[in-house]
Amino acid sequence: MKAHEFTVLLHERIAKMKRTLASKAEEYASEDDRLYNFKRAAWYRKGTPEDSLAGMLVKHWVKIEGLIARFEAGHLTEAQRGQIDEVIGDIVNYFVLLEATLLEQLNDSRHRATDVGAREGDYNGDRPGLREGSCLGTESAESQRGHTEVQGSEQGSAGSSPGKPGRDTG
Repeated sequence: MKAHEFTVLLHERIAKMKRTLASKAEEYASEDDRLYNFKRAAWYRKGTPEDSLAGMLVKHWVKIEGLIARFEAGHLTEAQRGQIDEVIGDIVNYFVLLEATLLEQLNDSRHRATDVGAREGDYNGDRPGLREGSCLGTESAESQRGHTEVQGSEQGSAGSSPGKPGRDTG
């Protein structure tokens, strides 16, 4: 690729990044925090925004690996040009967002997921109805008590023994 062609490609990519990041901000960011969804995902998963972002990035990375494999096997066609543009754009945008999360971490200790759930106006940190062991966390204390009581009543009537279904081992 000639230098001029590369410069055009670069300018087009930057323009696409600006458009995509602006439109996705309307969909995924809060009014005052462009990284809100990554922080919220981190809170649900009890991790960090960076880890949540990396997890979301993986699907794009897998797709680009598939396109590379198709190219190497001689199966990549002009029809995939749009896929190449989209997945490269997604990956580049995720790296910009990753840079933002890392820089924020260096500048602001409030980025941790534990802070996000408890912020005012952020569902007050309450996640009712979620079950322990789900990818989203644990259920509320009231819900857990109700679940344990149901298990206990099933136990008594079913006469289950240790290690069998219906036994409350926790």
